Amino acid sequence: MSPSAVTQFFWPPVIDGDYLDAARKRCLLVISIAAALIGSLSGWRNFDASFAAYPIQTLIAGLGPLVFLACPVLIARTRNVRSVAWFFLGFSYVCFVAVAVIAGGMFSRATFFLLPWAVMATLFLGWKEGVGAAVIVLCTYLALYFIRGMIAPSVYEMSIDILSHWLVVGLSMTLVMLITGAAIFQREMEHAAIKLCEARTEAVSANRAKSEFLAMMSHEIRTPMNGVLGMAEMLEDTELSDQQRLYAETITSSGASLMAIINDILDLSKIEAGHINLTHKPFALRSFIEQISMLFKLRANRQQLDLIIELDDNLPDHISGDAGRIRQILINLIGNALKFTEKGHIKIKVSGAVTAGDVDLSFVVEDTGIGVPEDKLDDIFRKFEQAEGSTTRRFDGAGLGLAISRQLAHAMGGNITAQSVCGKGCTFTFKVTLPVATTIAPSPVRTRETSVVIMRHEDGSPSGTELKTSRIRVLIAEDNDVNRLVMKSMIDAARYDICFAVNGVKALAAYKAAAFDVVLMDVSMPEMDGHETTHAIRNFERETEARRTPIICVTAHAFEDQHEKTLAAGMDDYLSKPIRREQLAETLAKWTGAGRKARNVA
Repeated sequence: MSPSAVTQFFWPPVIDGDYLDAARKRCLLVISIAAALIGSLSGWRNFDASFAAYPIQTLIAGLGPLVFLACPVLIARTRNVRSVAWFFLGFSYVCFVAVAVIAGGMFSRATFFLLPWAVMATLFLGWKEGVGAAVIVLCTYLALYFIRGMIAPSVYEMSIDILSHWLVVGLSMTLVMLITGAAIFQREMEHAAIKLCEARTEAVSANRAKSEFLAMMSHEIRTPMNGVLGMAEMLEDTELSDQQRLYAETITSSGASLMAIINDILDLSKIEAGHINLTHKPFALRSFIEQISMLFKLRANRQQLDLIIELDDNLPDHISGDAGRIRQILINLIGNALKFTEKGHIKIKVSGAVTAGDVDLSFVVEDTGIGVPEDKLDDIFRKFEQAEGSTTRRFDGAGLGLAISRQLAHAMGGNITAQSVCGKGCTFTFKVTLPVATTIAPSPVRTRETSVVIMRHEDGSPSGTELKTSRIRVLIAEDNDVNRLVMKSMIDAARYDICFAVNGVKALAAYKAAAFDVVLMDVSMPEMDGHETTHAIRNFERETEARRTPIICVTAHAFEDQHEKTLAAGMDDYLSKPIRREQLAETLAKWTGAGRKARNVA
């Protein structure tokens, strides 16, 4: 046997990080060897005189403890320490009681060893078993006391000195067992605490690495997807045959499905990492619900389903909360209802009661779809789960939407519950309590500078004036060739004058060389990234006392903290790739006033 094997035999190692199991094994091993040695020495003490008077008791007392040496062997051969502990406790109890019954009864020294026996049950098995062992010892003492006249031979003499001696032995053994067990358990728990701290550090590091990996993969996936979806959207606006249009629409819908899965995975990873950040901003509740319903009205009409909206008259006009996350939850619930409903209706009911400045909101999404079996209602809120495996193949989806929605609801202090009758439909209820808001800050809108143009007749006489708006100058900092092409295709060339820069250094140089009305800034660029470029532009504006130009972050990084970083860097708004043309147009109009039409003055 090698030295390491010998060490492991007498000091069992920690297996699978189970320090409690290792502590019990080591404690049982040490005490079993001690019990064998101490018990045998005690049994062989005054062997001749004892054997002459009580031969059976003496043999049991001398040879019985050696059975405890089987415990180390059993511990080495099995991982089930509890079975070995039960063997140790059962055998020792039988030996103690047998010796007491054969001779001495309550006056037998074997009864004193029942004191540490109860302690050992606690160390080897647990506190519940220890309490049970204490009850057994008490019952054993009572039984020996009441039958003492029948089992104590007249020749068995007991004195105060002998009784005191045995009591000291019993209490000493109890103390030794307590100290031994406590020392071993304390040592192992200290090691467990150290390992737990190390494991926590490793988990934090692994979680950080996972977040960084997801952020990187999100960027790497979104960058080409911006090109795929952007060009597919532009392709749909060209003259195409029916078959070509089908191909383009398939590219768009498939890309959108892929992006939905990517977004769900990113959201799930952020929630599990505890990085989900909720905002509390006021928004108009009724228009918020109407906007969400508009997203699904066309799809409901296409599926020949009635989309019914019921709003409680007592709803407040404005509430404060994370409108984006609430929208995400409702879109998931309504989208699921549409997915699993082939005929009938989808009903969205919103109600709320205002108390002490808060409103208890209830969003109910009811459908007449396929429903969910009652025993599967809990499963649909688990990750990557749908009610049946066949529905996953039939309706598509990764099974993340409801899991994310419930976790988002919990993060807001609310909850989502589900009721269903299989074959008749489902009812999902999202409840949350939010503060009532009084005002909403207006969205920032910039106006364009205008010029007056004098209109003249052919003879040169003035015929009137026209108020014209000059073309809006847009600087786009983007290092990816495909993304530059997408941006150029999406932006209205008749309204906007576009200048491209392939990195941050060139973007800064272009900004210093000419005036721009708005800047679209990518984040990940060579030589100087978007954050550094924005800092440099803001510094240049302060130094030259130039007007502040809106800078809009356009990035494939989709994590919540990225949005905060862009605002902290001095940017004014945020667009996540892949970008849709309508979204880009709305953002440009928001910051330049490009949506306002020129007026003619006669």
